[in-house]
Amino acid sequence: MNTSTINLTEMGMRKLKNEYELLKKRYQKISHDLKENANEMRFDPINELKRFEQQFLQNNLDKLETLLKRAIIFNKSKASEKAELGATIEYSQDNKPYTVILVESVEASPSDGHISIDSPIGKALLGHRNGQDVIVTTPRGIKTLMITRIS
Repeated sequence: MNTSTINLTEMGMRKLKNEYELLKKRYQKISHDLKENANEMRFDPINELKRFEQQFLQNNLDKLETLLKRAIIFNKSKASEKAELGATIEYSQDNKPYTVILVESVEASPSDGHISIDSPIGKALLGHRNGQDVIVTTPRGIKTLMITRIS
């Protein structure tokens, strides 16, 4: 079992905790429903589906609980000149501007601009400075990114 620390932003920690609470409530509701119907002798396909969902929810709750035990809120102490975990990076690619925040994979959400440090672009940006060109190989080919700002 991996026991290394996972660094999250405050928003990432809130999202994980909210997801955990929502799954927990759903799990409790299904458990309650199944207890109410426990004395029925006939086969009920609805209850069978609820049992499968209960197990699915339990597995997800266990995973989230493990993540939350390992997670700490990452506080970026000062502005850095280098692209690092928690940094907001502005870059351009083919004259189109992008803004991303470098995060751990558990918090990644590319559509929200949260890029994993384990992704091709995240790995390529790490350690680079403002004004540098970064060459990255992605599943869609080789791209050149120009870092315009790091905060």
